[in-house]
Amino acid sequence: MAALSPMQTLAVKPPQQYKLKELKGHSGCHVFLCERGNTRFVKKVSGAAGYAHRLEQQMLKQREFEHAWIRKPSVYEFGTENDLFYFTMEYVNGVQLSTFISRNTVRDVDPLIDQLLTFVRSNICEVAADFSTPISEKLWGISSTSGFQIDRYVQYCMAFDWRAIPTGYCHGDLSFENILVHKSNLYFIDFLDSFIETPYLDLSKLLMDILVLWSWRFENRRPIIKNTHIYDIVLSQLKSREVEIVRRFLVLNLLQILPYANAHHNSLFVQDALKHLAVKFNI
Repeated sequence: MAALSPMQTLAVKPPQQYKLKELKGHSGCHVFLCERGNTRFVKKVSGAAGYAHRLEQQMLKQREFEHAWIRKPSVYEFGTENDLFYFTMEYVNGVQLSTFISRNTVRDVDPLIDQLLTFVRSNICEVAADFSTPISEKLWGISSTSGFQIDRYVQYCMAFDWRAIPTGYCHGDLSFENILVHKSNLYFIDFLDSFIETPYLDLSKLLMDILVLWSWRFENRRPIIKNTHIYDIVLSQLKSREVEIVRRFLVLNLLQILPYANAHHNSLFVQDALKHLAVKFNI
C-alpha cells in the first residue's frame, strides 16, 4: 500500500479488508486491527464527523515525523467513510512502554528512558515564546465538575511567568500509552495537534505517568518504585525553572482531562492525582 500526498484522497475503493478486532484506546477514535491479503495493518477512524480535521492533522504529524532512533508506524492510506475521516498505518506488534516498565527491570528500562529524555531535550530551541494568552484561555475554559474545586490548581498555573518559554517540536501526547517497544526500538503513536509547541509539554506528559501513574489507571498493580527511580533521572536533567514549567503543565494536563473524565470513568483518578500533586508541589 503506497503512501499518499498530504492532501490526496482515495479515488478508488481499496481492496476488501477484514477487521480482526478493535484495539483498546482512549483517544475518542476507533482503532481496528485489520487484514488485507496477508498484511495486517491498523485503521484509525474519527469518533465523530466534527473530529475529522483534528484526526487529519494528527495523521499528517505522524507522517512527517522523522528521527534517527525513534520510529513511528508508516501511514498507508486515508480518506472518508460515512462522513468519518480514517487513515491506515503499519501494524507494530509491540507493547506499551508502561507494560514494558511493569514487566522488566530498571536495567532494561533505563536505556529507553534515556533515549526519550535525549529526544525531548534535543527538541528544545533557543527561540522562545510568550504562552500567557493561550494558557490563560485554556484555564478559563475549564470549570469545576462534580463538586471538585479547582480554583487553587488554576491559580497555581496562572501564577507563573509564561513569557520566554523555549519552543520546539512537540509530540503532543507523549504518555507511556503512546510509546510502543518493539525489538528494543521505541515507536511513537497517537500524535496530537497541541495548542502550543514546546518540548516541555511532552515532558509534562511523561511526568503524568511517572508521578500519578496515568497509563496504569486501569491496573491494580503499579510500578511505584520504578517510577520513583525514573523521576529521579528526570529531575537530574532539569534546571529549577524547567522543573516549575513542567510541573505546571502537568497540573494543566489534568485540569483539561477533568471535564471529560466521567465519560471514561477517570474522574476520581484525576481528582486524586490533583490532590496528590497539591501535597507534592505545595499547591
